[in-house]
Amino acid sequence: TGVLDTVDLIKFIGDSLTSGDLLNASADALTTGSILNLVSNSSSNSTRSLVKIHNDHTSAGEATPLEIVNDGGGKGIKITASGSDDDPTLDITSSTGDGKAVVKIVPTSLRSDGYAFLIESDEDDNSIRSIAKIHNDHANATGATCLELLNDAAGTRQDVFISTATTTGDVFDINCDSLTT
Repeated sequence: TGVLDTVDLIKFIGDSLTSGDLLNASADALTTGSILNLVSNSSSNSTRSLVKIHNDHTSAGEATPLEIVNDGGGKGIKITASGSDDDPTLDITSSTGDGKAVVKIVPTSLRSDGYAFLIESDEDDNSIRSIAKIHNDHANATGATCLELLNDAAGTRQDVFISTATTTGDVFDINCDSLTT
């Protein structure tokens, strides 16, 4: 009891641990429960992270801060965000460069009716908006290509397929207001 402002209630220190696990939990009989449930009901609007994983050494380039393996075939990650502010649900900032991808999706058993990447909106709001947007946001990045499509399979049915129920307006619109030559 009492006020605890800045102390760690539980702290594990395993600085000499080389190949074991600092914390290991097993719950093989779970049906609807969970191994770990972390809840914060603070009304404070201050910027903070509820869970933080930090690989704090620049030489540890091959360390993976979070690995999720799901042998059950269901979702690997589920994010439900119901906030009303303008922050993105998933915000990735990366200094990855030299031909490396910031996000890489490699399906290992994609069925004929599946997708490697799907952006879907089921919003009944009829306001004008974009479902997907690719934006090169720096005026000096003149060598950047906003979208590059590569298909290594010869003789494929189509490289770009557009199917729409649009009865008015444009199906495909290219706007080049600043084109000078």
